[in-house]
Amino acid sequence: MEKKIVNQSLVEKFEASSFPSTCEESNLTLFEIRSGAVLEVRDCHLKSFVKLNLSSDEGRYIGDIHETAFVLRNNNKSIEAPSLILKSTSMANFYTFISSDEGSTVCVYKSFLTESRGHSLNFTGPACVKIAESVFDRPEKSAINIRYSKESLSLSSSVISIKNNEIMKGNSYGISIFGETTRHQNIRITIEGNKLLLLKKDGIGIKFINFAEININSNTIHGAKGNGIYLHNVQDLQESSQIQCKKNSIHSCENNGIIIKNAPSIIENNDIALNQKNGIFLMSEDDNFNEKSLANMRIILNFCRIHENQESGINISGKLLSPIILNSCSIRTNRHGVYINEKPSSEIPRVIIKDKKKGSSAVFKNEKGTHFCLEKCEIANNSISGIHIKSIYSPIYISQNVVNMNKEYALYLDQPQCKELVIIKDLARGNLLDYFNGYIGGPWGELTDEKPTSCKSSNPCNIF
Repeated sequence: MEKKIVNQSLVEKFEASSFPSTCEESNLTLFEIRSGAVLEVRDCHLKSFVKLNLSSDEGRYIGDIHETAFVLRNNNKSIEAPSLILKSTSMANFYTFISSDEGSTVCVYKSFLTESRGHSLNFTGPACVKIAESVFDRPEKSAINIRYSKESLSLSSSVISIKNNEIMKGNSYGISIFGETTRHQNIRITIEGNKLLLLKKDGIGIKFINFAEININSNTIHGAKGNGIYLHNVQDLQESSQIQCKKNSIHSCENNGIIIKNAPSIIENNDIALNQKNGIFLMSEDDNFNEKSLANMRIILNFCRIHENQESGINISGKLLSPIILNSCSIRTNRHGVYINEKPSSEIPRVIIKDKKKGSSAVFKNEKGTHFCLEKCEIANNSISGIHIKSIYSPIYISQNVVNMNKEYALYLDQPQCKELVIIKDLARGNLLDYFNGYIGGPWGELTDEKPTSCKSSNPCNIF
């Protein structure tokens, strides 16, 4: 394989001849890397002069001119795909800095990319992408955009590593990774240690991908006008693995901190605060999913801090397809701590069986094992309710949570028929007041007649 290295002196020649100032040629390329070639670029400065060279009349067509600094063309599939290595280089004002065909390899290290008029980096079905310690400033579209088509299924594997970058003041997504198929693809994605600041859409968006491994860890997302992280129809049908989303800090987004729709995930040790909608919004639908995919849609939240969001700390909406487990989370100073509005699912049969040993209580059995479990969480100081249940069709297990100091309700149920599906293990053990302080019931009445009898740390006295 032929390898070329570009250094500063070679790039100066390209700058001197700059781009033409007419609109006759709409697709312009500075470097084209073809099958079988490797190009390494180090310590260079590349800048497009197209916008500066246009007259006032020609400036109206600037959006139709797509000049790209590096284009990787994989025209001959029988030869090894092209590769680009970019180190310590700055680029400015191109429509796109790097674009690639399917199967290409792109590595970008310690580079500065500013004011792209399209996607800064735009890849189709890449074999390998490694982007580290780089800055993306004011991209017009996504800073990093990766697309997988149905044809990308021919790839033996795809590795995406995006680490320790800063993406700021973009007019679209920070990182967008989208597909168009639910068939399994061997895609391994790591997004780690990045700062995504002041973006006009979602910080990280991953949609319609059937993956082998996804890790979204230790990122800081602040001030997105969309959501911090949006996962939609992202699953692994082959090994049933879950998306790992850990140690992220997501603050001050205009929508939700994290929104998950049909994406099995482990959400752990995240700090999610000051978002204008929900801290975490969990949505699900059973459309276009087979039995295996429904069985693998579980979501687990561990040790998350979810506070000061304007709507709910955690909002669960739609059809509950697989277990949702909340464990040891702190959910404070939101509107509602946990808000549940489940819709009935025709795909999942449900039966209520009376348990004679427990008298009037009911045990809810579900053939596919869907349920919601809330355990060992602190749910406090929310402005309306700790737990608000608008509608449920699956059992909810509540155990050893500290629910206190919520302004109006500790646990509120809109509908009395939901009572049999709310299984409060603290009540069954006889120590409900050790964990709940506040009203438990709904407009139809109270769930229990048990009243506070003593002053405890979880049940403070009011002294007048």
